[in-house]
Amino acid sequence: MSPGRSGAWPAAAAAGFLPAVVVLGAMHYTDVLHLAPVHFGIALAGAGLLLARPYLCARTARP
Repeated sequence: MSPGRSGAWPAAAAAGFLPAVVVLGAMHYTDVLHLAPVHFGIALAGAGLLLARPYLCARTARP
């Protein structure tokens, strides 16, 4: 993780959670207790990205 490299982290978070949500949604599997870890992970990853945003979006100083 380095300053100014903000694009890869949201994509990595989406790549980690999106398949689970899409596949289970396509199967019409919506059990709240079973999907709670996925939703918790999405919320945790989102909070982490929001908290890391100032660092990830920082402009790097050029020598």
